[in-house]
Amino acid sequence: MQHVISTAEVKNFVAASQRANVKNVQANVFSKLINWCEGQESSRMLWLVMAFLLQIGMALPCTLTAILFWGNNSFPLWVFACVINVPVLAINLAAQPTKVTIPSLFFAWTVDLMVILYCASLFFLHS
Repeated sequence: MQHVISTAEVKNFVAASQRANVKNVQANVFSKLINWCEGQESSRMLWLVMAFLLQIGMALPCTLTAILFWGNNSFPLWVFACVINVPVLAINLAAQPTKVTIPSLFFAWTVDLMVILYCASLFFLHS
């Protein structure tokens, strides 16, 4: 003898252990950024090009030029710029997902901008 449960008989039945717990969770800025970065997986090549051309080809040389001419060619600033920008290159060459590459790229751009502003303020305040 076989017992068969049809879907018509089981409608609107929820087991006690399977009830959904609803929590009001607010997403912070970092989790929103990570979720957005995961959604950018289809534009992976665009972000790879941006990392290579804009970061390694444009932002890093501008930062190093600012260190050279405005920052008194300070060796600690050279090391700091390289330590911040080399992981962007390594992460992209390792073909990591965009939820890893995009935040590292944005972080490197922010730090590069801060180094350029520091060197410019150092130059203009001491001239």
